[in-house]
Amino acid sequence: MGVFYHSDAQWHSGWTHENLFENCTVISDTWENGGYGNAFWASAPEDGAHGPNGPRNVVYNCDAYSMKTAIWLGGMNEGWIFAYNRFRVKDGGGLFVKTASFDHILRDNVFLLEDRTSPLATFASPDCGGIELIGNRIYGGRQLYQGLQHPAAARENHFYEYEADVPRPQPPVASIYEWQRRQRGLN
Repeated sequence: MGVFYHSDAQWHSGWTHENLFENCTVISDTWENGGYGNAFWASAPEDGAHGPNGPRNVVYNCDAYSMKTAIWLGGMNEGWIFAYNRFRVKDGGGLFVKTASFDHILRDNVFLLEDRTSPLATFASPDCGGIELIGNRIYGGRQLYQGLQHPAAARENHFYEYEADVPRPQPPVASIYEWQRRQRGLN
């Protein structure tokens, strides 16, 4: 849980893995504080200072606003899950992947695409396979995906006319962390 003002949430380090971002608010409305203008951003493998980011990161039940594409994954990311989030995007789409970014799941999210023309997902290189787009609601966009690959699964996604204030999705549990603690008898 946290709030990111005037910056994106970043996996800005070599091989970060198995992180849970949940119940976060991200307001990436400027480039002043080290942000890139995206809501969630992961460094690319060619980034000599940080390198790629590891597998199994999760973004769950967050609310995000970004100037550019909501989720930017620079590559060599595997098995990430984005579920039950609301992404409000000024200019861009929902997901941008490149360079062996694969096996991700975008499920039951709300995407508010203000420019009304961007796709939900952009596959910038052909080695980005295994990505599932399931049950997302896209307000303003007209295209599910574009680029050099296609989703491994694409079902139950729905497009609507743009609305500025669609409520956040309601997840089956408010917190994965608290659910795990209860299952282990830690609460």
